[in-house]
Amino acid sequence: MHALLGLLMSPFLRFEYYLVAWLEFLLLLMKGKTWSNRFTCLAGSWPQPPHQISRLAIFAAFHGPDVTLSNLGYLRCLQKAGFQVVYVHNGPISPSSLVQLKPLCVVVLERINLGQDIGSYKDAYLNLRRFGWLRSVEWLLFCNDSIYFLGDEAGANFAGKLDHQLSIIDEPVLALNENLQFWQYLQSFFVAVRSEVFDSAEFLRFWRSYLPLSHRYHAINQGEVRWSLRVLNRFPRRILYTPSALSDYASNALCNQKTLGFSRLLIPKCCGSLVDGFKRNFPEEFASKGKPRHATGFSGQYVAGYVYWDQLAPLLGILEGTNVSHSCALMFAALLGSPFLKKDICRHNVYTIVQIRQFLDWYFTINTEKPDALWREIVSSYESQGAYVSYRFRVRVALRKGLMYRGFGISKLSLPNFGNR
Repeated sequence: MHALLGLLMSPFLRFEYYLVAWLEFLLLLMKGKTWSNRFTCLAGSWPQPPHQISRLAIFAAFHGPDVTLSNLGYLRCLQKAGFQVVYVHNGPISPSSLVQLKPLCVVVLERINLGQDIGSYKDAYLNLRRFGWLRSVEWLLFCNDSIYFLGDEAGANFAGKLDHQLSIIDEPVLALNENLQFWQYLQSFFVAVRSEVFDSAEFLRFWRSYLPLSHRYHAINQGEVRWSLRVLNRFPRRILYTPSALSDYASNALCNQKTLGFSRLLIPKCCGSLVDGFKRNFPEEFASKGKPRHATGFSGQYVAGYVYWDQLAPLLGILEGTNVSHSCALMFAALLGSPFLKKDICRHNVYTIVQIRQFLDWYFTINTEKPDALWREIVSSYESQGAYVSYRFRVRVALRKGLMYRGFGISKLSLPNFGNR
């Protein structure tokens, strides 16, 4: 029934979605609202740059009036990595939140909620350029809060890694993840570019021409994807977390002969049967060491079977063609030290809510001894979103949250996926 409902309503809902987005944009344009005046400064020196800045971050946020603990931890991490942060919030910010943001940001801007995160990037970049903020900047970071930040301990490690990478790399583009699904593009929730990139004619031309519509698919296709295809992919780039990095981790683990694998808790919910089909071929020296040891920290309630290192390679061969910020999210965090989790990985049916809760329980136990307020904030947010099946009869909402990628409606059988965008 729900599949038929989606089939009948999908064309109308797609038209309606675009129509509403265009009407919103045109109405604001008629009121004189453009990239040059969609901001209100709440704290900091604006529009004059306060001082010489070598690393500057544009942080696009959307969290309601009260800032989240996840965002505050993220901002502390960026500070430790040497960034001055321009905080752009799409909507009003409460006075209490402003007090918390002031010590962590060089300026806090309240923006009309138009065009999602990529719209915030446009307005912030063009205004920073207009007012001379970028004259001394070596690295400009575009980041947003579509990801959860997993606390200060992981943040301190990431800040050190980020600071080191920015200091030594020759590539003028550094990104967190790259998506090879449909197109090859850098995922826009974390992209840092050197001055040779953000001062280029192509970069400026892209942002001047981009229309900030409040439309998910427009933001992805005409924003995130087009930004890479037209501009970023022309430059050498380095990606921090990739399936290849996971493969290197597995190879090192085999060479060091410390562990044979890790808990299946870390792989997407649909991958267990795939792993079962991969043959295990352990070196003879492992067989002589008695009972094999598994990845440190995973035992008891946190283990639902194992993925062995030689099984990981063919699995990664499949996952690299997916949205790896979804399909490899828990492996990136547990094995490579990434402090990020995408917010919609349960809603997109990549992991179960139970699986995420178990992972976070383990993660915060080893990092902070016991779950804290941040743990509760993240878990409650995943639970409040519901699962993929929660949207079977909410066709309009499913469309606008990107859950209709199968062509129409929600699949009759709630088939798992590997992290479709």
